[in-house]
Amino acid sequence: NQLIENHKGALKRIKKALTESPKTAVDLFPAIFKRDINNREYLLALHEAVGHVNHLYKLGEAERELREDGALIYSLTK
Repeated sequence: NQLIENHKGALKRIKKALTESPKTAVDLFPAIFKRDINNREYLLALHEAVGHVNHLYKLGEAERELREDGALIYSLTK
């Protein structure tokens, strides 16, 4: 199924991006979508990005930390 393969690809790109440095879900937009996200797409993209990184978190492959401004910062588990 193409949808499943697209999600697997996004998860792989997220993990690669997180090896570079910890990131917010918004920071991961370029890795997930491989294009700029416009204002009309922003909330949908944010929900998808959070869903992807939360999936990695639930699998134990990513950890998250609350930043002072309330944003969650994701990194790969050590």
